[in-house]
This record gives sequence, structure tokens and C-alpha cells, in this order.
Amino acid sequence: MKNKTILRVYGHLTACLLALFSAGQAYSQPHAEEATEPEKSHFSGFSTLGLIYNANPDVGIVFSGAQTRPAYQGLSANLDSVIGLQWDYKMTPTTSIKLQGVVRAGDEFQPKVRMAYLDQSLADSLSLRVGRMRSPLFFDADTTEIGYANTAIRGSIPLYAGTSASQIIHIDGLRAQWRKPMETFVLTVQAYGGGGQFTVYDVTKSPTTESQINTNGITDVAISMAFDSGLLRYSHARLANYSAGSDQLDGLNQGLAKIRLGLNQSAQALAAAGQGAAAQTLRDKATLLDAYTNPFNGTQTYDTLGFSTTIANFGITGEWAWLNSDAAMLGKREAYQITGSYRVGNLTPFMSYSGARRVRNWAESNPVTPTGIPSLAALDAGIESIGRGLGLLSTLSNITTQGLSLGVRWDLSSNMAAKLQYDMLSTPDPLTPGAFKVRSFPFDNSVQLLSASVDVIF
Repeated sequence: MKNKTILRVYGHLTACLLALFSAGQAYSQPHAEEATEPEKSHFSGFSTLGLIYNANPDVGIVFSGAQTRPAYQGLSANLDSVIGLQWDYKMTPTTSIKLQGVVRAGDEFQPKVRMAYLDQSLADSLSLRVGRMRSPLFFDADTTEIGYANTAIRGSIPLYAGTSASQIIHIDGLRAQWRKPMETFVLTVQAYGGGGQFTVYDVTKSPTTESQINTNGITDVAISMAFDSGLLRYSHARLANYSAGSDQLDGLNQGLAKIRLGLNQSAQALAAAGQGAAAQTLRDKATLLDAYTNPFNGTQTYDTLGFSTTIANFGITGEWAWLNSDAAMLGKREAYQITGSYRVGNLTPFMSYSGARRVRNWAESNPVTPTGIPSLAALDAGIESIGRGLGLLSTLSNITTQGLSLGVRWDLSSNMAAKLQYDMLSTPDPLTPGAFKVRSFPFDNSVQLLSASVDVIF
């Protein structure tokens, strides 16, 4: 049954690829009766047909929080299989349009627009883009889904799936770019502004639940230096307003509001009875509970530093990312990856080490506990229940994960590569989900994956 499902997945992907490619070819071909200029319009595309075997019965694997179908135990095409089609149209020598659509097996084969923008050159070194662009928050965000452009089958799971930045797949807004060739490198400065709306799926619930993510006021400045042998890039981004909404969060907020009301009413009664100190204790606890309302909402900042270099046949890439948030459940997070490779003819063996960790969050040092006042036993029962729920939510928000990947890439032609990859992933303990999708606790927190893929650009 699983093999039939895999074949249906591959059939669906192949059909999508052929349809997209045929449409692009048909559209871009000049008609005999029309005087067209084919060089103004160009279609290109990319695809990855990937299979993964997950040996763990407790854990599902995703590459981002926006993925709807994890790769559970057994064979799956959900994690890596993707098809993309891109159209570039040059309206004038200084004005162009770019459109890019993507279909992923892990996203229910729903077409998604990744890029749709107008690019305008303003001067020799200055240009402006307006529309939808891929997220600038990661070092290789422009090529994340283009398997052929990357040595490994996929980017680091702890780095990409373990941070909330992976939910921000694109931004709708504008980008200004200044590019200046220097004596030994090319300096590029990019400034982004915009926002985006996304749906994130929690597959740990049955049925799957959805959260709506809104990111308003995204500003990002990225500075890169391109050398003959590599690239260095630093990015600083600020999300003025990151908000998450779901039925579960609405229920949490309503429960918190009821208990806060009970605490404040009890505080008034104690104050009227002359017990000022006890009344203040209840007010402080109400304030504490108020901080847990919408515990993922707030301001976020991202700092990322990435590099890639090739010396002779040796290649190395790395990235470090730091998230700082004033949201109660997010707090401070760090993630990183480093990958080394060595090319021998058409073969490129590689090894990658990656990790993500939660440095701390507000919830860890501010637990919710009952008042301990005998006359408030009924209220304390509700506080205790809310405290357990918030503690579990804090545990589920812990991204701490480590990963080691070993693999080999085989370049079959100038536009096709085959890859094999073995991954070992783990979290600190059977109660910390990290970057995994876990339905029950405790779970087997050591995961082994075997993957194979064929990447094509066209």
C-alpha cells in the first residue's frame, strides 16, 4: 500500500512538472504570425523527486512549520519532493517582472506563489523591487527549494524547522539594493520592508489544527561580500508585530481572562477586609497571568551570519542565526549549521553538523502556581490547570535539536544531480520535541533518516 502511495505521489509530481514545463514552453514560443522578441521572455524551472525513509515510529519530520504532511515512519515523498516554474520578462532595459510558483508534495500539492515582483533599475548600482519576494532571513533563502543548487538534499532541519523564521517563507513589500564592485569583492547592500500572512499546521493534534501567522512591519538589512572563491552575508531583521492565532490560543486566552477576573475580585474583597498584603499577592498573580495572553505574540529580531567558500575541490558553508523575542513562549533561540564537502570527479561526498537550542524563555522562570489561600480552593484548581497547560506549552516550544548528516552528490549532467543522504537527529530527552512533530509523550527522541533524490533544473 505504501509503495502504491509513493508511486501516486511521483506520478502526481511528474504530471505537474510536465504540465508546467509544457505550458512554459508553449507560452514562450514565438507565433509565426507575431513579431516577438523571445529573449525578453524566459521560462525556467527546478524539481526534486525525493524519497525518505524514517525509522522512528513516534516522530514526523518537516522542513518548515508551514508543511502540512510530515514524513512519518516508513517511505515518504513528502519532505523533499518539489516542482517550481519561473517566468522572467524584461519589459524594458531597466524594468523586468519575475514570477515563481512552487508545488510541494508535503503541502498537499497546492500551488504556492513564492515570487511575484517588479524590478526597476534606478541607476548603475541601485535597483528597487516591489511585490512578493522570498524571505531574506536565511543565508540561502533564494535557493532553499532548488535542490540542484545545494550540495545536500535539503538544508539543516534544526536550523530551518527549529526556528519561527521558517514560517516566513516570503514577504510582500519592497526591496532596495545597492551593488558596488570593489577591488577584491562585490559589495551588496539590501534593505527590505513588508510583511506576510501564513498558515502553520500542528500535526501533533488529531485532527490537524491550524494557526494563522501574521508578520507586520518586517524590516531587514542584509550586507554581502562576494569574492572569487565565496560569499559572506550578514542580515539583521526586525519583526515589529509577530502574531499567532488559533482556536486553541483563543481558548487559552479565555481561560486566563476568567482566572484573572477571579483573582482581581478576590483581591478587592481582601483589601476591603484589611488584608492588603494578601490582596497585592493576588494582583501580582493576575498580572503574571496577563503576560501569558497570546504567548507567541510580540516583537522579534533576527541576526544571521552565513558564508560559503570553495578552495580547490574543498567546499564549506555555514550559518549562524539568533532569534530574540519578547513573547513569553519564544524568548531567545540560537541555531547553526556547517557543511563540508570534497569533489572527486562527478562525486561530492559531504558532511554536515547542525543544531538549535532555546537559550531561555520568559515562561521558564515565571511558572504559574496556585495562591494557596484556603478560601480560594476553587480558583486555585483553575490556576493549577492553567499552570500545567502553560508548562506543557513551554515544553512543546523548546526547539533544542542536534543533527549530523552524511551523504554524496553525483552530478549526472550539467542540469541534473542524484544524491544519497543519511541523517541522525536527536533532542535532549523524550519530553522535548525540538524540530520534530510528536503526537504523544514520552517518545523516541533519536531519529535516523535515509534519503535519496534526483534534482533537475531546466
